[in-house]
Amino acid sequence: MAVGDPVIQRGADNTILDYQPAAGVTTMILCTGNGSNSDNFTHLRIYDGTNVMYITPVATVKTIDIGQMKILVDNTYYLRLNASGAGTHQWFCGIQIK
Repeated sequence: MAVGDPVIQRGADNTILDYQPAAGVTTMILCTGNGSNSDNFTHLRIYDGTNVMYITPVATVKTIDIGQMKILVDNTYYLRLNASGAGTHQWFCGIQIK
């Protein structure tokens, strides 16, 4: 992948989706969501393999438009989206900036 390329991933049903870019790569996350028609929610976190930093600890919406917020992830601090129920999958889109 190159700078400016879109990054889009979908997690498997009822699993945790971790997105950890390669060393030296930085990705700006633009939006995340829940691929379910149920009342399950998106749980957006930054993760370093040990510690979890909560951006939305208990979200109450299915899709999070992070608007003016800039969420940057790299090989050290990466994105973690927790599935929130059976039949639920998480997704995100972003752009590689480095």
